[in-house]
Amino acid sequence: MSSGVILLVITILSVIIEITPIKFNPISLIGKVVNKDILNEIKKVNVKVDGVESKLDNHIVMSYRDDILQFQDKLLNYPNRTYTMEVWNHIISSCDAYDKYVTDNHISNGQVTEAIIFIKGCHQKALNDRRITNLKGDAA
Repeated sequence: MSSGVILLVITILSVIIEITPIKFNPISLIGKVVNKDILNEIKKVNVKVDGVESKLDNHIVMSYRDDILQFQDKLLNYPNRTYTMEVWNHIISSCDAYDKYVTDNHISNGQVTEAIIFIKGCHQKALNDRRITNLKGDAA
């Protein structure tokens, strides 16, 4: 017999046995086994997704950290340079996002914390001295 005929016979027998009042329900049994396998696969996928999510969070935070430390370096090495409002908005936004992540996750990082304080102080001084420009080069 071909596999198609065998499958048809098993299907018909399963339906007949399922309909009759017998405690053994092959379709329900197959459904439970398949459901269990599917749930196990979903759990495996969830573990992998959690790992990817954790790596992505770490990458984003490291990107903020790098932006902050590099901008602090620019401010230290080129103290008279004028930055646009867009640059300041970006770096202040990165500082706030990094600070929120560190606070939410109960992490401490003295180096970046000091850099943020320095950057925000320079930002305030640039605002007071009107040394912030817009994209056209005019004072903001």
